[in-house]
Amino acid sequence: MDEIVAAVAAVERRPVLVGLTGPVAVGKTTTANRLAEALAPLRTAVVSTDGFLLSNAVLAERGLSMQKGFPESFDTDALSRFLAEAREGAAHLQAPLYDHLTYDVVPDGYIDVVVGDVLIVEGVNALLPAHIDAYDVTVYVDAPDDAVFGWFLDRLAALFVEARDDPNSFYAVFANWPREQVDEFARSAWDGINAVNLENHIRPARERARFVIEKAADHSVERVVVR
Repeated sequence: MDEIVAAVAAVERRPVLVGLTGPVAVGKTTTANRLAEALAPLRTAVVSTDGFLLSNAVLAERGLSMQKGFPESFDTDALSRFLAEAREGAAHLQAPLYDHLTYDVVPDGYIDVVVGDVLIVEGVNALLPAHIDAYDVTVYVDAPDDAVFGWFLDRLAALFVEARDDPNSFYAVFANWPREQVDEFARSAWDGINAVNLENHIRPARERARFVIEKAADHSVERVVVR
């Protein structure tokens, strides 16, 4: 992480825009938050691109419900405007809000973003060609495919368990599934959706990133590749 911190500190303009991407469940949000902590005392904000997803209703209208997370499922123009405003020096921005429990964007929901010295934008679409030129520093978080699938499975199983106490959760209908059924569902979702998105759209961003954080199966960082 020291190499990335040094690269951010070396950028003379403010704010420094950092784009961070990687596979579903690889730990992008955790990595972004740890990077923000490592950048102290620089004032750093972290924004997820999940809020820029189109609503489930719009995805259904466009026949994209099974491509959620693919490039076409995001409001690319809105994210581009957000990044442009940040680069232009806007001190305060609003980012749309996504609720992982309801598995949908929050209608008219926004978070206020105070843009200080550094803005980290993380998500599966953060380093798509439409956005890559907005960043000063780019990062790809990587790990073995088997490990990433295991983390995805664990996260999904946890959401199912949490839904037992929340009837409003998107996952409530799955709450009482036996673990074997959860495992089968996760494998189907991974192979049919996430693995396709990874190969076609996410993994190519590795070649666009200046830094590649390679994680081991225990979430530890094995090395940071500097391009």
